[in-house]
Amino acid sequence: MDDWSMMFDSSSSSSSDSEEEEAKTDASRRSLPRREKRDLKPLESTMHMDFISASAGDERALESFRLHYRVPLSVFKDVLDLVEEIGFWSCGDADFCGRKSTPLHLLLMASLRHLGRAECWETLSQLCNVSRSTLHRFFIAFCNQVGPVAGERIASPSSVEDFERVEGPYRSKGFPACVGSMDGVTVHWDRVPACWRQRYYSGHKKATVVQWNVVVSHTGLAMSVHGPFSGSANDKTMLASDPYAERVAAMGPMFNVDGKMVKPYIIVDGGYQDVAFLMSPSRSREDEPLRLWSEALERVRKDAETYFGRLKARWRIWRGKILLQNVDVLHKAFLVCVWLQNVLYSYDAFTEFPTVDETGNTSGQQGAALCSSGDLSSTGYHGGDDAIIVPTSAFITKRNILVAHYHRRFTEGSLLF
Repeated sequence: MDDWSMMFDSSSSSSSDSEEEEAKTDASRRSLPRREKRDLKPLESTMHMDFISASAGDERALESFRLHYRVPLSVFKDVLDLVEEIGFWSCGDADFCGRKSTPLHLLLMASLRHLGRAECWETLSQLCNVSRSTLHRFFIAFCNQVGPVAGERIASPSSVEDFERVEGPYRSKGFPACVGSMDGVTVHWDRVPACWRQRYYSGHKKATVVQWNVVVSHTGLAMSVHGPFSGSANDKTMLASDPYAERVAAMGPMFNVDGKMVKPYIIVDGGYQDVAFLMSPSRSREDEPLRLWSEALERVRKDAETYFGRLKARWRIWRGKILLQNVDVLHKAFLVCVWLQNVLYSYDAFTEFPTVDETGNTSGQQGAALCSSGDLSSTGYHGGDDAIIVPTSAFITKRNILVAHYHRRFTEGSLLF
């Protein structure tokens, strides 16, 4: 046998051996994970054990359940009942192939954990023994169906008594007739479609963001969520179509301030315009009473900033880069988180609307008429970047009344801080 034939025989034998080894490796890769996956059942998963332990009433299990899923067990069951009532996800005993369906509570626990701890679907799949595609499909359906219901359940004052309860804590701090603090919140949207990147790019944040205009009470409850807006929007453009601002702008005088009936207003920062239904700190430092009033207003207005911090601390998905591709789903997920934040405040027995003023009585004029909607143009504001820059006479008159009231109570030492 010549050298060429010997080389050919050796190469053919070595290639056949390597092919056999690769075939065995591929077979093991295909078989072992599938066999292991068939043995993993959702009712034997870590999430189901957490649910069973918490349902048994164990104190440590209840604390661990709220830590991992951001809501206590009783609130979780209420949300589960809501999901079952809406009926957007069918969970029968088995599918057409005879396989047992995934329990609904596991899907909901995975969605809440994704919102609260920003964990990826691969990790959640290992915790509940459910495929990533099923978890993701349920999360999208959950946001689309529960989001609108959550938006309707966000507390908003609807009567004179409700506005008086909102105004009470502000009056105790020296700001009567105030019915909320307004500010914008932004989140980083990393999966924005390429055709929308310029629209959602924020030069201030140096990133593509989504924004909402939120009104909160001094006790830390969201009363209105308006949006979503692109990153190119500013406070003025978001305010122009805000329904809560329209309602406040259309109200008549209903709060007594040192014997004068004053229309309600909302506390804002310097990014908004100086109109009668808004109050922002003054940059002037020449007038001492005005300076003290502005500094106090800046402190009181931090309730909105504090609320955003608590919201993002509890629902950590909003702290990083959002990977959702649909802005509508993103908006509805935000509504769900805001609604659950309000529910948790009620669950933790926070007093929502204290009503005591400096005289020990509730403030406001009983029977004052409320308008369900209004036109901002009638107040001297028409929104947009070309909105009025010079403060209106109504704004200056109301601010002078509020500054005089605050200075009097500051001198008397009757302010509560």
